[in-house]
Amino acid sequence: MLVNSQGTYLYHSVKKKEWNKLLASKDVLNLFADYGQELGKELLTLSSPVCLEAGDEIVAHMPLFQTYPGITEQYTILKAVSKGEIFAPADMFRRIFLASVAVFLVVSLALAYLATRQFADPIKRLNREAQVIAQGDYHARVDVRTFDEIEDLAQQFNIMAASLEEREAKIEAHQRQLEQAVRKRTEELRAEKNKLQVILDNVPSGFVLLDPEYKIVSASAALEAIAGRPAAELLGRSCHEVIGGGQLCSDCPTERAFRSGRMHSSVEQHATPDGEECYLEIISIPLKKDGRVENVLEIITDVTERKRLQEQLIRSERLAATGEMAAVIAHEMRNSLTSVRMILQLLAENDVLGEDESDSLEVALDSLGRMERVVKDLLQLARPARLQKTSEDINAIVRDSIEFARHQIDNQGIDLRIELAPEIPALELDRERMKEAFVNLILNASQAIDGEGAIEIRTRVETLGLNVRELGERQAALEPDERVKVEEIILNKGKDVVVVEIKDSGCGIGREHLERIFDPFFTTKTNGTGLGLSFVKRVVNQHGGIVKVTSKKKRGSCFSILLPVG
Repeated sequence: MLVNSQGTYLYHSVKKKEWNKLLASKDVLNLFADYGQELGKELLTLSSPVCLEAGDEIVAHMPLFQTYPGITEQYTILKAVSKGEIFAPADMFRRIFLASVAVFLVVSLALAYLATRQFADPIKRLNREAQVIAQGDYHARVDVRTFDEIEDLAQQFNIMAASLEEREAKIEAHQRQLEQAVRKRTEELRAEKNKLQVILDNVPSGFVLLDPEYKIVSASAALEAIAGRPAAELLGRSCHEVIGGGQLCSDCPTERAFRSGRMHSSVEQHATPDGEECYLEIISIPLKKDGRVENVLEIITDVTERKRLQEQLIRSERLAATGEMAAVIAHEMRNSLTSVRMILQLLAENDVLGEDESDSLEVALDSLGRMERVVKDLLQLARPARLQKTSEDINAIVRDSIEFARHQIDNQGIDLRIELAPEIPALELDRERMKEAFVNLILNASQAIDGEGAIEIRTRVETLGLNVRELGERQAALEPDERVKVEEIILNKGKDVVVVEIKDSGCGIGREHLERIFDPFFTTKTNGTGLGLSFVKRVVNQHGGIVKVTSKKKRGSCFSILLPVG
C-alpha cells in the first residue's frame, strides 16, 4: 500500500492498483476507513520504520522521501500481513512440538508402566508367596524369569522356603515323637494315678490335703463316709467345718503341724452324719517346700470300733478282776460274819445282860446286818443270779419303787413330781431286780439334794431317731454261776423303747467323774460302797436296755433307762 499524508491510497495491491481509480474513491477507500483514525494518524506521523498490530494484521510502516530535496509531500509505504500468515510457521511448530511432547509422554508412560510391571510383578509374586509361607504353607515357590537381581532374589526365596519346609518336616516329626511319648507317659501316669486312687479309696482312712487356711485341697473317697457328703462338695471347705461341726478340735494336730513342722496326732470324739458318737484318729503330716510348711496331709481314721474293743477289753479285764476280788472278799467275810453273828445272838439270849449291854448288842447286830448286805452285793457282783422274767407293767414297778423310798423323800422335804405315761406296753422283766435298780436311782437322787429340791420321775414310749449303743454287762448262759461278760448293746434307729427318766435338782456329777460312775467300788460319797450304780447298769443291760446319764455340776443329774419293746 502507498498512501499520502492525507491517508489516501495511491496504490493498494488488493483493492485497486491504479491510482486514478483510487483517487476517485478516496473518501471511501483510505487508511482511516480501514484502520481507524487513531491508528491511521499514528502510521502517518511515524518517522521511522516500525511494525504495528492492527486487529488481525501486522502493519509494517516505511516513510518515503523524508530527506529528498524538492519533494514536499509525505508518502508512506505500508505492508499489511495477517497474523495467521505471520505466525503460521510458529503455530505449526507449536503443534508439532506439543504433539511430539504428547507422544513422548505417552511413550514414556508406556515404557515406565512396562518397566514398573517388570519390577513390580515379581515383587508382588514374592510378597504373595511370602504371605503363604507366613501362614505355614512351606510348599510355596516363586517362578520368576527376569534374568536380573529379582530372579536371584526369587531363587534365594525358594531356597529359604525349601529350608523352612525341611525344618518344619523335622519339627513335625519330632513333635509327633514327643506327642507319642507324652501320650504314653500320660497313660502311664493316669494308670498309676488310678491305681493309687483305687488304693486310697479302698483304704478305710480318709486322706485330706489342707492349705495353710485349713481349706481342703483334695480328699479321698473314704472321707465321704466320714463326712457324709461327696468328696467334690468338700473341696474348698475348712476341715473343722466338715468333721468338727464348725469348731476347731480342742487339741488340733493340724494346727500344731503347721506351727512346729512336725507330725502330730490325736483321737477326737465327733458325731457321725447320723448323729451317732464316733472317735476319729487324726494324723497330721506337714509337707514342706524350701523348709516351709506349705500343706498338711491329714490321715483320718474312724477308730470307733477299735476304741470300743479296747474299752470292752479293759472293762472285761476290770470286771473279771473285780469279780474275783469280790468273790474272795465275800467268801472270807461271810464266814467270819457268820461266826460273829452266832456269838452275838448267843450273847443276846443271855438274861444276865443289862439294858445298856443289850442296846450295844443290837447296834452291833445292825452293823453286822449292813456288812452282810455288802457281802451279798459283792456276791451278786461276782456271780449274779439268773433273771426271773415275767410280763410286767413298768409303771407299777416304778410306783412300788417310789413307795419304798418315799419315807426318805418326805423326811428331806423334797418335791416329788411323777408323770407316768398311760398305755405303756407290758415288758418281760425281772420285777425284783428292776425294782431294786429304780430304788437305787431314787435314793441316789434324794441323797444328791441338800435342802430344798425336786425329783422328777417320768415314763414314756419313744421311737429312737438314732442308733444308741453301749458296752454292757450281760450273762451269756443260763447257769446261775455263769460269769458276766462285757458286750455291746445296740438299740437301732426306729426301735420303740420305754424310757424311765429319774431327774434331780441336786449337786450334780463332775465331768471328770461321769465316765466312771458305773464302775464297781467307785463312789464320791463318804459312806458309799460304789456298788449301787454298777448294779443298776448290770440289771438294765441284762434286760437288753441302756442307761444314759446327763449331769452338770450344781444343776442336777438325769438318769434315763431305755428298755426295748418286744
